[in-house]
Amino acid sequence: MFLPTVLNRRYGQASSLDDYERKAQAMTYDGERAMSKPNARNKYTSTGVIQWMLNNAWPSLIWHLYDYYLAPAAGISGRKKPAANPRAVFLR
Repeated sequence: MFLPTVLNRRYGQASSLDDYERKAQAMTYDGERAMSKPNARNKYTSTGVIQWMLNNAWPSLIWHLYDYYLAPAAGISGRKKPAANPRAVFLR
Protein backbone atom coordinates (compact mmCIF):
# COMPACT_ATOMS: atom_id res chain seq x y z
CA MET A 1 0.00 0.00 0.00
CA PHE A 2 1.00 3.55 -0.52
CA LEU A 3 1.97 5.66 2.53
CA PRO A 4 -0.98 8.14 2.45
CA THR A 5 -3.48 5.29 2.17
CA VAL A 6 -2.09 3.50 5.22
CA LEU A 7 -1.73 6.75 7.13
CA ASN A 8 -5.36 7.75 6.45
CA ARG A 9 -6.70 4.33 7.43
CA ARG A 10 -4.79 4.19 10.69
CA TYR A 11 -4.82 7.80 11.90
CA GLY A 12 -7.56 9.50 9.86
CA GLN A 13 -7.43 12.15 7.15
CA ALA A 14 -4.83 14.87 7.81
CA SER A 15 -6.27 18.37 8.01
CA SER A 16 -3.02 20.26 7.34
CA LEU A 17 0.63 19.71 6.48
CA ASP A 18 1.57 19.88 10.18
CA ASP A 19 -1.09 17.29 10.99
CA TYR A 20 0.17 15.03 8.18
CA GLU A 21 3.75 15.29 9.44
CA ARG A 22 2.65 14.54 13.01
CA LYS A 23 0.71 11.48 11.89
CA ALA A 24 3.60 10.29 9.73
CA GLN A 25 5.92 10.56 12.74
CA ALA A 26 3.40 8.56 14.80
CA MET A 27 3.42 5.88 12.12
CA THR A 28 7.23 5.80 12.19
CA TYR A 29 7.12 5.49 15.99
CA ASP A 30 4.70 2.56 15.78
CA GLY A 31 6.79 0.82 13.13
CA GLU A 32 10.04 1.10 15.07
CA ARG A 33 8.36 0.02 18.28
CA ALA A 34 6.82 -2.99 16.53
CA MET A 35 10.30 -4.09 15.45
CA SER A 36 11.93 -3.47 18.83
CA LYS A 37 9.36 -4.85 21.22
CA PRO A 38 9.71 -8.55 20.27
CA ASN A 39 13.47 -8.20 20.35
CA ALA A 40 13.37 -6.71 23.85
CA ARG A 41 11.02 -9.46 25.00
CA ASN A 42 13.29 -12.19 23.62
CA LYS A 43 16.59 -10.48 24.33
CA TYR A 44 18.34 -13.63 25.56
CA THR A 45 17.34 -15.78 22.60
CA SER A 46 17.02 -13.34 19.68
CA THR A 47 19.91 -12.26 17.53
CA GLY A 48 18.87 -8.61 17.33
CA VAL A 49 17.41 -6.19 14.81
CA ILE A 50 19.31 -4.55 11.99
CA GLN A 51 18.20 -0.99 11.35
CA TRP A 52 18.07 -0.36 7.61
CA MET A 53 18.55 3.42 7.72
CA LEU A 54 19.84 5.46 10.62
CA ASN A 55 19.28 8.69 8.75
CA ASN A 56 17.87 9.64 5.34
CA ALA A 57 19.91 10.73 2.34
CA TRP A 58 17.05 13.09 1.41
CA PRO A 59 13.99 14.43 3.27
CA SER A 60 11.58 11.57 3.92
CA LEU A 61 9.01 10.43 6.47
CA ILE A 62 9.66 6.69 6.74
CA TRP A 63 12.35 4.20 7.82
CA HIS A 64 14.69 6.42 9.76
CA LEU A 65 15.74 7.26 13.30
CA TYR A 66 17.18 10.66 12.42
CA ASP A 67 15.89 12.92 9.67
CA TYR A 68 17.84 14.47 6.79
CA TYR A 69 19.06 17.27 9.10
CA LEU A 70 20.15 14.72 11.78
CA ALA A 71 17.39 15.75 14.18
CA PRO A 72 15.94 12.81 16.14
CA ALA A 73 12.68 11.55 14.65
CA ALA A 74 9.84 9.73 16.38
CA GLY A 75 11.43 6.42 15.43
CA ILE A 76 14.21 6.91 17.97
CA SER A 77 11.60 7.06 20.75
CA GLY A 78 9.95 3.95 19.37
CA ARG A 79 13.33 2.22 19.51
CA LYS A 80 14.07 3.29 23.10
CA LYS A 81 10.63 2.67 24.62
CA PRO A 82 10.62 -1.18 24.65
CA ALA A 83 14.05 -1.30 26.28
CA ALA A 84 13.23 1.33 28.93
CA ASN A 85 12.13 0.64 32.50
CA PRO A 86 13.31 -2.91 33.06
CA ARG A 87 11.28 -4.62 35.75
CA ALA A 88 12.62 -7.16 38.18
CA VAL A 89 10.73 -10.43 38.34
CA PHE A 90 10.79 -12.37 41.57
CA LEU A 91 9.77 -16.00 41.57
CA ARG A 92 8.78 -17.91 44.67
